[in-house]
Amino acid sequence: SRVVKIGRHAAMELNCGRKAKLYEGDVIVGAFGSRYATNQYEGCVPQQMDHYHMLSQGAVLGQVVSADYSMGEPTVIEPVGFIDAGGGEVLNLRRFGLAAVEEQPVTVPVLLLLGTSMDAVKTTAAASLVRGLSRAGWNVHAGKLTGTGCAKDINHMRDAVARRVLDFTSFGFDSTASPGHTTLEF
Repeated sequence: SRVVKIGRHAAMELNCGRKAKLYEGDVIVGAFGSRYATNQYEGCVPQQMDHYHMLSQGAVLGQVVSADYSMGEPTVIEPVGFIDAGGGEVLNLRRFGLAAVEEQPVTVPVLLLLGTSMDAVKTTAAASLVRGLSRAGWNVHAGKLTGTGCAKDINHMRDAVARRVLDFTSFGFDSTASPGHTTLEF
């Protein structure tokens, strides 16, 4: 996709987690997906259009259908093509998701943090638990079950010394908003 007009997202997150500044005319690779973020954009993947919006700094692309008053205009992109997975098939993130494993009984303690919406300090609380339990000698792993693809929270857990961190992107989902007929099973 080509950047047509810089809006709210003036940078995009690279696969290494670093943010790269965007300029009009840049050609980027993103993933079409939905987003539901109460303090940011709500967006969907509409039928074919001439221009789309950048719904997140993680380059999830779609059409903004509502926005928090603080967000401003979205960055506008124009599609220039798709990545061919071979034989004319459009590449899909699900191809890179971890394979399902046979269900096994859980033999380790699991903590689950829940919050009412985004920015409810779930990640901060989780990272604090990861850090404290790691310093106490536990082998701690972390995960994020919902959201829109972005390495910020994953890196927060890594910085807190989680041994392994997975989220929905690890299973081939760019977002957990409106997954359609697919269920999210981890």
